[in-house]
Amino acid sequence: MKRLSLLALATVAILSLAHPLSAGNTQRESGLQLPPGDARAARPLIAEHCIKCHLVLGFPRDKLQPAVKAPPFHVIANDPQRYPDQALRAFLRKPHYPMQGFVLSKRDIDNIIAFLHTLRKKSPRKKPAAQ
Repeated sequence: MKRLSLLALATVAILSLAHPLSAGNTQRESGLQLPPGDARAARPLIAEHCIKCHLVLGFPRDKLQPAVKAPPFHVIANDPQRYPDQALRAFLRKPHYPMQGFVLSKRDIDNIIAFLHTLRKKSPRKKPAAQ
């Protein structure tokens, strides 16, 4: 039993070292702050629920209900001043119109936030100055 526990502990330690987000301070050194979720894991949830009210680029638009005035995901993603991660987390934790009966887990929320981060523009494009 003791041997099995040590083996399990060693496996977890090795895997954590191999994981790119846990390898030292790579995230901090690069200046990149990634949310804790899995963007790919959010896709089925987004396809089933979010696209009914939000325009999400890369997803079908046929389920979009125009009567609901929800901001498109790319707008949310690219305006972190208006939609900071913490505010999005707090908002998504509470059922709201038209999602009164829809409760998201912490993992679902983390995954959605991670997906939004994939939509952020790397750097704003500036128009060349007129000459």
